[in-house]
Amino acid sequence: MRLLIARHGQTKHNLDRRYQGITDAPLNETGRAQAARLAERLAAEKIDVIYSSPLMRSTQTAELLAKANRLDIINDERLREISFGEWEGMSYDEIKARSPGLLEKWINDPAHIPPPNGETLIELAARVREAVDEFKSRHVKDTVLVVTHGGVIRTLLCLSLGLDLNRHMQFESATGSLSELSFYEEGVSLKLFNGISHLGK
Repeated sequence: MRLLIARHGQTKHNLDRRYQGITDAPLNETGRAQAARLAERLAAEKIDVIYSSPLMRSTQTAELLAKANRLDIINDERLREISFGEWEGMSYDEIKARSPGLLEKWINDPAHIPPPNGETLIELAARVREAVDEFKSRHVKDTVLVVTHGGVIRTLLCLSLGLDLNRHMQFESATGSLSELSFYEEGVSLKLFNGISHLGK
């Protein structure tokens, strides 16, 4: 399976550097432009199926990509962003002022320590692994496009490359970026990571 992984375009929360999580924010003007450029980049690809997180910023991005490739979108709940619980909509500084001790613990071990009423990376990884394993068995020889979120992309890379989940923040995934993994019987190959040339960067 050839897996193309697109991160949604920018939202106001991204611009303001706020923890967004499962907050259902729409694309802003920049995000819509990023999605349009990503659609142009993918128009020449032979994509067999498109899966998207059901959150608005992903579906709005996916709609442009689907139109360019004349495909329908399959929404998959397992591709939604990690939940930041009570920290949703807050900035790093706001969280640090409210819960400095818990924030430090979470930064050091997000695999096991969740934000208040949020998810751990282990919980996120379980649903991401389930989704991708299903895609691999269903689309052995297909090119699959997934439209999703930064946390999902970083977690998927850790899972695919055999890295500790707590290393996920070492991967930078820009809004509107494109990555690519190829899955074979003998393993997986990272073909592209955080591609942003289509954005003029």
